[in-house]
Amino acid sequence: MGRKRNISISSKFRGRRSLRELQIRSERKYLLIVCEGQETEPNYFRAIQKKLPRELTSTVNIIGTGANTKSVVKFAKREVKRAQQQRGREYDEVWVVIDRDSFPAEHFNAAIAQCIATPKFYCAWSNEAFELWYVLHFQYRNTAMSRGDYERVITDELTKQLPDSELPFRYRKNDERMYQLLQTYGNEADAIRNAKKLVEEFVDERFATHNPCTRIFALVERLNALRET
Repeated sequence: MGRKRNISISSKFRGRRSLRELQIRSERKYLLIVCEGQETEPNYFRAIQKKLPRELTSTVNIIGTGANTKSVVKFAKREVKRAQQQRGREYDEVWVVIDRDSFPAEHFNAAIAQCIATPKFYCAWSNEAFELWYVLHFQYRNTAMSRGDYERVITDELTKQLPDSELPFRYRKNDERMYQLLQTYGNEADAIRNAKKLVEEFVDERFATHNPCTRIFALVERLNALRET
């Protein structure tokens, strides 16, 4: 009669974890996120990246370029080639993050069109600025706003809710706390619903005229899906 093996609980756990890690590796997708801004957008997406399971954080590469709208797409394409040549890295998805700002309408439209026409490329754009995504965490706005308007709304909304110890508060670009502030005092689910509602108001591809509008929600949903892996 064979001897019964004594398998510890920790051994069983390690076995299950190994199977899970093998499954994750087999399903692993590599994402490249190339942002027009050097700090505001990268800071926000890196905060989400930190929430990913440890084994997935290295599958997302986030780059802030400080380039203009059209140049961001070119930069992303160069980075894809560089990763292939130098590291053998094949990106499964490439997300380009751009704002309308004051760039010529034809440049903005062309950048989005290039992403649509390029396999594996997606464009998470905002018109007029990335901060619209922040505003939608607190309220639905379907009238055009300037960058200054965005900053005032964000400042006012957070001032209403922050504890006295955090006051006075004034929104400043590149604030590394914004993701956590929005998670604590805003409502991401509302922001996603509000952004999708804005997208539904426009049916043509004259993206520069879609104001206000943002597709940041698509990238946020994609990253959140990785968190649930």
